[in-house]
Amino acid sequence: MAGLLTREGINFLYRSEEGTVDRSTWWLGSVLLAAILFVLTMIWLVLKPWAGRGLDERAMIDARTIAAYLYVMFYAFALLFLAVSYVNLTSKRFRARGFRTLPAGLAGLPLVLSGIYGGLYWVQLRLPDRFLVWGVAIVALSAVLSMLWHIFELGLRPDSD
Repeated sequence: MAGLLTREGINFLYRSEEGTVDRSTWWLGSVLLAAILFVLTMIWLVLKPWAGRGLDERAMIDARTIAAYLYVMFYAFALLFLAVSYVNLTSKRFRARGFRTLPAGLAGLPLVLSGIYGGLYWVQLRLPDRFLVWGVAIVALSAVLSMLWHIFELGLRPDSD
């Protein structure tokens, strides 16, 4: 397990979808990705108050606002890299579980549903009279259920023969 935290182990887990991983390796890789996501999100929540302010609240060029927007660009790219890493790791686990035909599609399902939910939520906030709240809730529930399925299928069930 210590070998997984080396450069070669990280490359194997996150940079390619080829190969297989066992249940404990999938948990280690997923927790590592979740920890990175948690730290990046906490930094964004600290910087968020300085983003989205108008010129009536501060000067046109403000260092804190520039820093917040530079960080949000970094955060968006980091989210994409974390998503790709999760899909690669999860594809390996699906393959070990015996899913041979569509592991990459199943691996990205919670992420795709979460992205659709985020877009629908954003639109629903801006057009509340034109967009149904229960539609957003259904997509959110689908994203949560697909992630719970990932946890059950990949994190709790043993490898297949």
